[in-house]
Amino acid sequence: MIAPLGFSGKVPGAISCRGCGAVIASEADALSVMGRPVQSTYVNPVGAVCEILTLGEAANLIGASASTEAHTWFEGYAWRPVACASCQQLLGWRYEASSPGLEPQTFFGLLVGAITRPGDPGRDM
Repeated sequence: MIAPLGFSGKVPGAISCRGCGAVIASEADALSVMGRPVQSTYVNPVGAVCEILTLGEAANLIGASASTEAHTWFEGYAWRPVACASCQQLLGWRYEASSPGLEPQTFFGLLVGAITRPGDPGRDM
């Protein structure tokens, strides 16, 4: 179930924005990309450590209009930042295949620190 924009009710298995509680995805949307675990840690060019969860589907997000392949963590994929459509907090990135034959064609990498998941300490579920 994907909830309407801004929904912050209790949905079993929901992955939500930590800032406002808007439902972004379901745990069932977790997806391994390029044989990697669904939750992995990456370092960007300025040295920031980013722990991300990869998902095949996500909702209630807004993204930058242009994507780039610069410094991608997934070879053959361009990325663009995505934020919560409700509170505009940066949640991660949308990845889009820029090389032919890649599957999935699109996926999302959400910052673990920017979302809540069932079982998170302090989560009111």
